[in-house]
Amino acid sequence: MDTQQQLLQVKQGILEDLLPLAIEGQGAPEERAETVLSILELGNTSPELYVKAREIIGSIEDKTLRADLLMRLLGNVQLALSSLAGPEESTPPTEEASQSQPAAVPPQQ
Repeated sequence: MDTQQQLLQVKQGILEDLLPLAIEGQGAPEERAETVLSILELGNTSPELYVKAREIIGSIEDKTLRADLLMRLLGNVQLALSSLAGPEESTPPTEEASQSQPAAVPPQQ
């Protein structure tokens, strides 16, 4: 087994230990949310983890902190969507942006 495979196994083991602690743990929701967001930011994502992160963040009483964490979660969701879509599909233009762009001019011959 090469070094990369060994490290991937270690990573998987850490995630198997860490995820239940963060998702179902008894810690403060602020700490659990930070842990789940860190896992998402490291690229270990699943739709279920995004949903759970949103639930944990939703249980935070401090509105300012909850808003900050929701923005981080939204950024993670957007990155995941961008990686799934092709480069042209990742951010559809808004109506305002498409109206403000000049029409294409055909090349002169």
